[in-house]
Formats: sequence, C-alpha cells, structure tokens
Amino acid sequence: MVDGQLVLHEWEARVYHRTGGSDCAVCMPTGFRADRPGAVYLLYHPVAQLVKVGITNCDPQGRNSHRFAYFASRGWELVRLWHHPHGLRVRRLETAVHALLADRGGVYLTDRSAMPGATTGWTETIRVASVGTTTDVEQLISQLAEKHLGDEAALPEAA
Repeated sequence: MVDGQLVLHEWEARVYHRTGGSDCAVCMPTGFRADRPGAVYLLYHPVAQLVKVGITNCDPQGRNSHRFAYFASRGWELVRLWHHPHGLRVRRLETAVHALLADRGGVYLTDRSAMPGATTGWTETIRVASVGTTTDVEQLISQLAEKHLGDEAALPEAA
C-alpha cells in the first residue's frame, strides 16, 4: 500500500533494504517517486564550471521549493526543467542523458568533497568543459526528451 492505494509492482532490492522500503522507486518514503509527476533539471555552477543533471518531484515555485533554494544558496543556477506527468519516464530520460554524457567523455565528480558549498549529488555532476557548454548539455537533454518523454511531455521551462 502506498498512500492508501494497492500498488502491484516488482523491484529488485538488497535483502537488508527490503524492510525499510528503500531501493524501490514506489515504496521508499523519501527521494524521487517514479509513480508521481516529475522533472529532469539542469543546474549550472558558474564559479566551479559544473553542470548537474538530476530528477525531482519538486516544483521550484511550489511544493518542496526549498530543494532548489538550497542549491541556489550555494551558487547553483537552475537552467531548465523538463516536466512529465509520469515519473518513470523522467527517470528513464535522466538515465539516457547520463549514459550519453558519459559516452561523450563527460568527466563526473568522483567524491563529495569536489561539490561546491558541500551540496549533494556529486554522482550526477559533470565538469562542463568535458562535454562542451551548458547550452550543449541543454540541447542534448531537449533532444533526448523528445524521444523519452513523448507526446505527453510538457514544454521545457526556462528558469
């Protein structure tokens, strides 16, 4: 049961995580929920020359906007969001983006200490020069969004 509704799904998880509901995109109590609307976001840190591509169920102007305020207070700029009513498609888009960035030589951070302002999410943060410019990354995400989000995709929002 999730939010009072029966959810039938299978999810591979480590035995020690099963009782706490972690590792399951539907059952886990925090983090991204694939069963809810979501968005891929692109953040840019101009001083550190980093881009961060992640997913969220948050709206920077509404519910849980503190997440984006947290990043902004540490020098990150929200470049763009790609919304979709189905979180699973959002997760698939994020996976495709990171796979393509890695294939194109994207240099990912290797530990949290490299994140400016001790922000989180270093595993999804890339040195922008290794993949071109922030605009190049934005265009790449937009191209993949057409494929992975399909006709139901909302238009991307400029920040």
